[in-house]
Amino acid sequence: HTQMTCDSAHCLIEKNLKGKDIYLPSDFVRITKEARKNPSSFEATLLNYEFFSNYKSHQVYSSIRPGKAKDDPEVKDLRAIQYNPESQRIFYKLMFDEPYTEFPIGRRCDKINPDVQYDKLYKKPIP
Repeated sequence: HTQMTCDSAHCLIEKNLKGKDIYLPSDFVRITKEARKNPSSFEATLLNYEFFSNYKSHQVYSSIRPGKAKDDPEVKDLRAIQYNPESQRIFYKLMFDEPYTEFPIGRRCDKINPDVQYDKLYKKPIP
């Protein structure tokens, strides 16, 4: 396990969460903001149904699994993933010391249109 920058933030939030009751998602936002005072409080935003977009109609890759057959590699076997924005292709490694390989399946279109307007995923709040 390696130390990541976000680990200290998660630790502070978990400590502030300890012993407190959570009744609403907004309680998590409040506790996150209160977890650190200096140099400033953490930023946290409560998301609602309007935030989420539906990307399914313009999805380029159907999966990031590098194979389809029973004995082909699975997502858990991936060691590195690389995205090339110029070619709009995704590459992967199964071993750290091997070269990147392009994902062999799932590519649905040749070029991504950056001006696409995505529909909202939800039309109303989820009950």
